[in-house]
Amino acid sequence: MNAQLYSFCLFVLWTGVTVTALAFGPALFPKEFGDGGQFKFVGIGAGMLALWNLAKWWSLRQRLTQSEYRRHLEVTYRQKRLVSAEEKEKQVVNPELQFEESRPRIPPPPPPPNGTQHGAG
Repeated sequence: MNAQLYSFCLFVLWTGVTVTALAFGPALFPKEFGDGGQFKFVGIGAGMLALWNLAKWWSLRQRLTQSEYRRHLEVTYRQKRLVSAEEKEKQVVNPELQFEESRPRIPPPPPPPNGTQHGAG
C-alpha cells in the first residue's frame, strides 16, 4: 500500500471517530456519553489527526502529480533535443547549395533571347 492511500484511509478512520465521538455518540447513547467531557477530548483529538492526515494526503498527491508532469516534460524535451540533433547535421538550408545526388539540381537560368549578357547596356 502506498503512502497516499494509507494517509487517505487514516483520514477516513479519524473522521469517523470524530463524528462518532462528537455527533452520533451523544445523540444515540446519551447515558454512556453523558456530558461528553472525555469524549469531547477524544473527538477533538481525532479531528486534529483527521486534518493532519488530510493535509498529508493532499501534499503527497500534489507531489505525485508534479513529479509526473516533470517526467512528461523531460521526455518531451529529450524528444525535441533528439530531433534537433538530427537537424543540426544538415546545416545547409539553401537548396542551391545542397549537392546531394538524391535531390535534382536547379538548372542555370536560360540565356537572354538576343544573345547579350545581363547588365550590358
